[in-house]
Amino acid sequence: MAVTSSTTSVAFLANVFSPIMPIRGFGIYSGIIVPVNYLLVVMILPPAVIWYERHIDGCITKCCCKIFFCCNTKKANNEIEEDKYKEENEQDKDKEEIEVKVEKSVEINTE
Repeated sequence: MAVTSSTTSVAFLANVFSPIMPIRGFGIYSGIIVPVNYLLVVMILPPAVIWYERHIDGCITKCCCKIFFCCNTKKANNEIEEDKYKEENEQDKDKEEIEVKVEKSVEINTE
């Protein structure tokens, strides 16, 4: 993306050598705007996406999205609790599997 922005900017800035004033002005303007746009996209878009995913995406009610603040804290808390529950179940299953393996190895060793 940086390469395409820089080559586009250089191509527009090549219009500086045009004898026609409107084309020269357009070239200078476009040659400056393209890298500025690139910097803004690189610096603002990632935080905006993160903010959107945290606050807007997955709202419980539609009305809270209209004012750009989401009330999905209940949903987030429920998801956290569900994740903890899943982790605990997985840990219990792992412990049971280990216990079964240990019992089998003890039986084999005692024979």
